[in-house]
Amino acid sequence: MATTPTYALPYPLGSDFVINGDDAIKALAERVEALLAQRDAVPSSSRNVIRNGDLGVAQRGNGPFTSGMTIDGFKWYAGGTSNGNITRAEFGALNATLRYDLIATMTTPASAAGDYLFIGIPIEDVRTFAGRVCTLSMRAASSVAGRTIGVSVRQNFGTGGAPSAIVDTAIGNFQPVVSSAGLDSAGAYTTLTFTMPSIAAKTIGTASDHQVELRLWLASGSTQLPTSGFSSAAQGTQAAFTFILTQIQLEAGSLATPFERLNQQAQLVWNQRYFIRKTYPIVNAGVCVGTAWAQNAYYGVMHYPTMRTAPTTYTPSAATHFSAWSNQVSGVANQFVLQSGGPDSCEWYMATASGPGTGNGIWVRAAVAGAYIDLSAEL
Repeated sequence: MATTPTYALPYPLGSDFVINGDDAIKALAERVEALLAQRDAVPSSSRNVIRNGDLGVAQRGNGPFTSGMTIDGFKWYAGGTSNGNITRAEFGALNATLRYDLIATMTTPASAAGDYLFIGIPIEDVRTFAGRVCTLSMRAASSVAGRTIGVSVRQNFGTGGAPSAIVDTAIGNFQPVVSSAGLDSAGAYTTLTFTMPSIAAKTIGTASDHQVELRLWLASGSTQLPTSGFSSAAQGTQAAFTFILTQIQLEAGSLATPFERLNQQAQLVWNQRYFIRKTYPIVNAGVCVGTAWAQNAYYGVMHYPTMRTAPTTYTPSAATHFSAWSNQVSGVANQFVLQSGGPDSCEWYMATASGPGTGNGIWVRAAVAGAYIDLSAEL
């Protein structure tokens, strides 16, 4: 029988209907029932373990990015001479179901043994789907026909104590459809079903930073080829192209169910568990309050939404983007350091060349429009 392109639902052709119509309709009904059973096996809003799968949150901006964290929930890894960039784009107004896509461009292919280029998608908790059948699905397109995407998973058992060593496993590969216009006009629904490696007899670290990282490979030299998901060296060293994707979902079970779309508030809260950019769009926007403990030196506490753990980095856009104000006296910071803290608050220290004196309560304000503070608890 023929099958539908998205969920592989079987349907009878004219000859099927005449020869074995009962069997054809039964197969269709059983497939639909299996999809519904898989969807109902877990509570709503918990099927997809990939955060920001529709690219709706971009606290760091749209890019282009050439390394590290990019759009919330997605990392860009480039090594050796292979390079490229990743960015987020918005679909045209005529597309009612899709809003954003992720565009990964390889400009320099892999040639040396140590070259690589891939998207990393961290998923908290190394126990996620361990030993279970699961299905990856997404809408994907390529700028060039025949280009291959390798898929692998990295099980990282974290730090603290004596955790087991990292395990990298090749899953497989697929070829996105070609589309010079991107996903607005094409972008087939791609699925890949596999068994997540078991973690039986493994030891998880005590620092609560263990994870599974899903990896989508655009390029790989011989060193990492065996665990990249590419099946040949030719796939790993393919020529430059652009990979476009959206609606990325990883769920338990052997069937791909419809993409689970969270409302944007839930999506933002999920992403702020790992990263928060506190932005102050106008001059003199209030940041926090504190006390002057010495001439032109101040301490205080900053609060933020509860994160996965105490942020590992606190980074202001620049010290001079903030100022201390008290008794109608203002001083631009020459030092603004966010220090020790917990999952929902931290201590800060500020110093100014001139400004409010000892003993005053002070108000920290934005000295420039667009000042921001980044707090990261990324995996």
